[in-house]
Amino acid sequence: SSVAVGGTAEGRIVVTNSGNTLVTREITVTLVSTTDSTQKDVAKVTTTFVPLSTYNVDLLIGNASGESDYVGNGVTETTPSTQVRTQSVNSNESATYYFKAENEGNVVNYIKVTGEAGSGNVTVTYYNANSAGTDITTLATGSGYLTSVAVGGTAEGRIVVTNSGNTLTTKEITVTLVSTTDSTQKDVAKVTTTFVPLPSTAHATQEFTETDLGLPGVSVVVPAGAVTVDVTVTASLAADQGKTPPSGYKLGSKIYTISATPTTEFAEGVTITLPLDSSQKNLKVYYWNGSEWSTTGIEIISYTTTSVTFRTTHFTDFAVMGATTTNLYRVGPNPYNPNSGSARIWYWLDSAVSTNIYIINMTGRAVWSRGYSSGVNGGQAVENNIEFDGKDWNGNTLANGLYLYKIVAGGKVLGGGKLAVIKR
Repeated sequence: SSVAVGGTAEGRIVVTNSGNTLVTREITVTLVSTTDSTQKDVAKVTTTFVPLSTYNVDLLIGNASGESDYVGNGVTETTPSTQVRTQSVNSNESATYYFKAENEGNVVNYIKVTGEAGSGNVTVTYYNANSAGTDITTLATGSGYLTSVAVGGTAEGRIVVTNSGNTLTTKEITVTLVSTTDSTQKDVAKVTTTFVPLPSTAHATQEFTETDLGLPGVSVVVPAGAVTVDVTVTASLAADQGKTPPSGYKLGSKIYTISATPTTEFAEGVTITLPLDSSQKNLKVYYWNGSEWSTTGIEIISYTTTSVTFRTTHFTDFAVMGATTTNLYRVGPNPYNPNSGSARIWYWLDSAVSTNIYIINMTGRAVWSRGYSSGVNGGQAVENNIEFDGKDWNGNTLANGLYLYKIVAGGKVLGGGKLAVIKR
């Protein structure tokens, strides 16, 4: 370009970058006279491109937890076609799938994992680890399971699909991974499980007597509908007879280990009879769930002073327990605030009999009483559970203080205790 005496020529330089990594570029610009090449001047511009934060996520799915089994690496789908895993299992088996969330961005990413819940006979359970871990089903099938993933890091988990029925069933489940920082960064995978029904076989009721089991007084009856194949049942005294009973209860029998092959889980209740070491009041059958005693799912059918018969749908360690003396007659909550609702009075009757309950103040005057006929709650054999609304005969809320409650069955004082009333 030509430039007049004292004049100027102007221009600009635009530097751009098509990548997203840290890049520095130096550019030199030279000005020289075409008439006198010794007249030269040089300038330099230096540009540093700072990468933008990216929150790329990638979801992989597999039938096994090994790297070679995962599919979907580097693939992002909202309607899964590549990121799909399938399994076909028997209806009494479970299918386990493994997922891996990868952070392919350049900053720490906070991700959310959501998945479909089970329906019908199919149950879907989500865990936040390939083995063991925490059950995150409520979060995953609800608002989402949240976790952070470092740059280049991963978060792993598994999905367990089970079926309680015995018909041909196919269940599809989609799992979605999304960045909570950039919701456009999303990846979806799908697992499909087919449950193949087991052959229907005629299975007769199986009875195992004390002779079969080798333990006096112990017997087991497996009904026809409980399993689809014959089972072999064994019974023994539990190796650990020192498990501490629940508060308020004592052992009324030895601890028995009941087991079976090929399964210890049953579709219908199996009947078990266990002998008692001594007669018990407020009798309950407990099973050991691996960490504590529980009565969930136990149905007592009948009992005598020497044995108890009950139903259960699984085998483990069982024991018969009875209430300790201080646990036969109870009231709760204690102390009791009448302004927060009703209290309950529990007590045990060996046989059905007309029964009266009295609440007595410390001057010896009865302020409340109720009578119950023989055979109904309040006068029935075994445990009774009665409501007390915290009011006297006139409908007035009891004043603060200490009261006595007394249970009279068949005209005889059965028991009772103290009740502290503290209004708040």
